[in-house]
Amino acid sequence: MQFSFAILIVALILARRIQRATQFQKYNQTVMIIRIILFGFIALGFLFYSLFDPLILLWDVIGIAGGLALAYVATNHAKFEKRENGLYFKTHVWVEITVIVLFIARFA
Repeated sequence: MQFSFAILIVALILARRIQRATQFQKYNQTVMIIRIILFGFIALGFLFYSLFDPLILLWDVIGIAGGLALAYVATNHAKFEKRENGLYFKTHVWVEITVIVLFIARFA
């Protein structure tokens, strides 16, 4: 029962991610800043935990470097579109595919 619930949650997250990859999203600066702060604190927590194990720290540094490279490419290839009800954006399709593949690989 719990295993199928977890699969359902992962499938819903994946469906939402694919929908975001194929459509323009409304740009909301406040939401983006809150996400950056929230995930920054979570990342600092994991990084603090990994200070006690050098092997985990190595993988964290590799993940941070890969994430920064992916963020750099995403910001340089983002498309913006001004509509009557606000600003919309869409990142490059290969960046979104990479994010989806990394998301699936974490569960494999």
